[in-house]
Amino acid sequence: MKQNNQQTTPGNNQGNIQGTTQGTNQGTNQGTTQGDNQGTAQGPTGLPPFAPLRTRIPVGMRLYLGMLSIFLLFAFTFIVYQQRREKDYKVSVLDARLQDFNVQMSEAITSSPKDIKPFIDRYIIDNDMRGLRVTLIRPDGTVFYDTWQKDLSHNHANRQEVRQALDDGSGHAIERRSATVPQAFFYSATYFPSHRYIVRSALPYNDNLASVLNTDKNYLWFSLGAVVLLTLLLYNFTRRLGNNITKLRLFASRADHNESLD
Repeated sequence: MKQNNQQTTPGNNQGNIQGTTQGTNQGTNQGTTQGDNQGTAQGPTGLPPFAPLRTRIPVGMRLYLGMLSIFLLFAFTFIVYQQRREKDYKVSVLDARLQDFNVQMSEAITSSPKDIKPFIDRYIIDNDMRGLRVTLIRPDGTVFYDTWQKDLSHNHANRQEVRQALDDGSGHAIERRSATVPQAFFYSATYFPSHRYIVRSALPYNDNLASVLNTDKNYLWFSLGAVVLLTLLLYNFTRRLGNNITKLRLFASRADHNESLD
């Protein structure tokens, strides 16, 4: 009986020790595994893997970028509009000058229809219009006079400035290449219904005329300089405003947490 108890006691102790050891190891392994898995899932910084790191942009910088975008858009639109407006104004001035010549040309034809070349030559000299080309066209497009072209067989009914003159009384075309003369011209045409013809005057579109019609580059550089200066002033203003907003937030946070306001 005593021997049986002795045998049972070591067996029970061994079983308890094994069971305890296994349970402890199993718990340790599970805890370690869960901790490893959790650490792996969260990453070394405690954040989920591949989590984007958000960089907080200061209030002043956000305010500056927003106002700068609006300002640059407005400045770009204004500069483009002003450049286009200046170009249109110069074109309209040159067109009005040629339209005035067309009216005088029509009066000269009415007074002396047989010989109009002396009038054209004198007008070119008086107004310094070198290379002026004059064409007289009937409403059907046939040409009966041209200072530059002896062959008058080409029909001009489909020319841009001629169609505009027939529809609106006057028309012009900028830098249109002639189909009869291998050169580009600035055309201005005027229709006189009472006489049933169109007077079209044209100037060669060369470097001199292009420079006259181009916009002023000095204004463009002045505008860009003003934009840069205003951008720097805007940055200084928004930086100060952003610093004041940051200080106000810090003051409100300390007051909310009953911290020292010094």
